[in-house]
Amino acid sequence: MLYNKEEAVIFIKPNFLHFQIKIIKILKKEFSVKNISQINNISEKLIFNLYWEYKNKWFYEKLINYYKNKKIILIFINWDNIMKRLSKIIGHKDPSKAIQSTIRNMFSNDSLVIANKEKRIIENVIHFQENKLKMDYELKLFKKIKK
Repeated sequence: MLYNKEEAVIFIKPNFLHFQIKIIKILKKEFSVKNISQINNISEKLIFNLYWEYKNKWFYEKLINYYKNKKIILIFINWDNIMKRLSKIIGHKDPSKAIQSTIRNMFSNDSLVIANKEKRIIENVIHFQENKLKMDYELKLFKKIKK
């Protein structure tokens, strides 16, 4: 049987690092986890490279403050049809809309409505780029950083 393995990178956000063992265990059950590493002291340049499309949004400065000089856990994964599978395991960007057995539902009880009302970014556990082109960009970005 011929398989078309795809690669992706996701990361556990700073406020959820205390769940990293549980999250990684879930991911290892579902995927081929190729590499796990961390980035300490995230730079403003890296934040911009990840979130440049939000530069003119009200929450951009909040993204900077959330990540700057903090740590994230990178997880590089291989699997067939990875984008669809990751969406199913990680869940909706808004944890309040995520299906019960997804990572975002299990480890966060936040909601986009509440986050917007409180003028803060949503606490949704994992950064996951659902757009394939953007995912490829982030893969190259993180591989370059980790060299």
